[in-house]
Amino acid sequence: ISNYNKLINKYGPYQTCTKTPFATLLKSTNKTKQKYEKSKKSSRKRKNKEKKSAGAEHLRIQTIALEALQEATEDFIVRYFQDSNFCALHAGRVTLMVKDMKLLNILKFEP
Repeated sequence: ISNYNKLINKYGPYQTCTKTPFATLLKSTNKTKQKYEKSKKSSRKRKNKEKKSAGAEHLRIQTIALEALQEATEDFIVRYFQDSNFCALHAGRVTLMVKDMKLLNILKFEP
């Protein structure tokens, strides 16, 4: 009996044979693809967990506290630039330079 007849006797005339080389290759490719997708999903989940743990998402800050922090920061920056501008005016310049800010750091913040 030929191979074709053996296959027809075994699987029937309308069923496909899963033992052909192409079918075997297709199955192994699908399995490999599924493994790759699973590993890709797990690595994506791990990366998301790392992002969440690295970020400050577990902290809760009240809006009033956040507004107070913003006000204090703005006030500090405005005063810093005003004092730096006084240093520039004392040097006889109108333009604010980095050296004025460095001088202010030395005078104000270093012991």
